[in-house]
Amino acid sequence: MDYKKIYNNLIQKRRNFPIFKEKEYCENHHIIPRCMDGSENKNNLVNLSAREHFIAHELLCKIYPKNHSLLFSLWRMFNSNNKRTMLYQFSSKEYEKTKIKFSKMISNIMTGKNNGFKKKYEGHTYEEIHGEEKSKEIKEKKSISMSGENNWQIKMKKEDLESYEKWANETIRGENSSLFGKNRSGKNNPRYIEISNKIQLEICKLYIEGKTFAEITRLIGIKSKPILRILKENKVHIRNATEAAKRKKCSKQRKIECTKCYKLIGSSRIKEHERICKGDKI
Repeated sequence: MDYKKIYNNLIQKRRNFPIFKEKEYCENHHIIPRCMDGSENKNNLVNLSAREHFIAHELLCKIYPKNHSLLFSLWRMFNSNNKRTMLYQFSSKEYEKTKIKFSKMISNIMTGKNNGFKKKYEGHTYEEIHGEEKSKEIKEKKSISMSGENNWQIKMKKEDLESYEKWANETIRGENSSLFGKNRSGKNNPRYIEISNKIQLEICKLYIEGKTFAEITRLIGIKSKPILRILKENKVHIRNATEAAKRKKCSKQRKIECTKCYKLIGSSRIKEHERICKGDKI
């Protein structure tokens, strides 16, 4: 198949019947690609639709299969996150073909003797390649660029912080804040839940009886934060963790009836109590 002829016909068609950006969506295409010394002149540019632009790049890859930059530009059309790529519609077969070609190209470039960086520096020092004076300049530039405030990572962090502070001062902080001068405590808080006096009394009674927050929520169906608020408003003593643990232990203890005095006593103290009842020494 003559791909060059198809490509030329596609370009000629759009030159005879041009598309304008004012009327419908179109994209600028370099007839001779920039990687092949294509210029930015009007004669070298043509407006294509999104579908035609994709087909044109696919045809260029078939016309010049050894040109890696053409394949890379086609691969970008598949994978870039721009809004423009959403307009390209391609099948799974097309994606698979380009993926295989692209992976082969990368493996040929980066492996073995074809790796340009390895060719240049493998088994050689900076002094051997660039000379002593130039090698010193390169090393000094590297050390300056990577040390202290000149380090690009530190620069990026500083720029991000400065931009955030500007944005915060303009939108969030001070008088620009949407919450500036507004009282959001107590009943002014939008999350504030009004609870009737009867339910408040029930909550207080249950808590004084020794029920935990989790048990009260199961019984009444109110979360722990409003329960704590009600207890504070009604001036109920809120138990510490140690007090709560002691209460749990006491509640879990099994009570046994004494054989002499018939009193109910905890299982841990029953032996001592029986000795006292009998009149034995403890």
